[in-house]
Amino acid sequence: MTNHWHWDRKNPPLWTIESEELCHDYGFCRTYCSRARHPDGRVHDYHFVDCKDWVQCVALTKDNQLVLVSQFRIGNKNLTLELPGGGVDKDEVIVHAVHRELAEESGFTGNNPIHLGTVYPNPGMQNNQVHFYLLQNCEKTQTTHFDPDEDLTTYLLPLDQLDFAISQNTFQSAITLTGLFLFQRWLKISNK
Repeated sequence: MTNHWHWDRKNPPLWTIESEELCHDYGFCRTYCSRARHPDGRVHDYHFVDCKDWVQCVALTKDNQLVLVSQFRIGNKNLTLELPGGGVDKDEVIVHAVHRELAEESGFTGNNPIHLGTVYPNPGMQNNQVHFYLLQNCEKTQTTHFDPDEDLTTYLLPLDQLDFAISQNTFQSAITLTGLFLFQRWLKISNK
């Protein structure tokens, strides 16, 4: 039997949150200021962004192509090529958000949702999680329905070109890369 590496989660010690105050509500997110105390007595004010959870769809067509979307992003002031995805609405079941976002952004639908993983996109300053799901047998079944600030174009990437696309720095979104790496891990484990 192989012993597996395990993080004991004991060090360094946790800070205690002493207070938390809303700084600003932007509608799609809120910023907060938290006062935290280290066990040795140090006190520090942290700012963080309170966002709703996100979903990312690794959508694989019947003929083994990945469904991707290109859009303008204000953070890098350029186009990015990404997995379809977006915010989980209040009280929405996560897998429903996966299907909804894929259809809205690309017009594709799929089945057999498989949870690939969940991570915090940036725990240093955000409190939300991003949930990655694989949808298989995807096909274009409807027209897109973009949010008012969206303008997306759908691209299909043959699965056998994924490693090359990654090696060429095609993907500039760390969240998309995380989803693609989780998908590659799933492919390896499932021997697909």
